Parts: sequence; C-alpha cells; structure tokens
Amino acid sequence: MSSTSHPELRQLRVQLQSIYDSIVHFQPPVKKPPILDSALEVIRNPNEDTHWLHHENLPGLKKLRETVKVDLDILEK
Repeated sequence: MSSTSHPELRQLRVQLQSIYDSIVHFQPPVKKPPILDSALEVIRNPNEDTHWLHHENLPGLKKLRETVKVDLDILEK
C-alpha cells in the first residue's frame, strides 16, 4: 500500500494489526475453568494447572483471529 494513498486504510491496518497482536498474546485471567465438565481433564493431569490458559479454549477467539488475519492480508495487497 502506498504511503500517500488512502490514509484511512493505513489507519485501519494499524488498528487491525494491534487487535491481531492482542489476540495472539491473549491469556485469560482465570486459571481454572468455570465449568464442571473439565473435572475429568484435571483428574487426568493433576499437575497441569494451565489447560484453561490456552486461548484456543475460548469460543470464537480462533475464528476472530483468522478473520482479522484475512482482513490484514487483504489490506496488504
């Protein structure tokens, strides 16, 4: 993208890049899931207390990350 054309698109790209970076590095503040169904996984891995900290466990976050990445790729063209 030319540095002199479409300043609003350049600003949008900067904002989307910031959002994408935040999603990639996001860690939920809760160490244990707020649902009871995870009890079996905790029993199988009693020493592992971080299974809920993986951002892939949050519904919709992976799809949001992929969608933002697609938008970023389009703006790069």
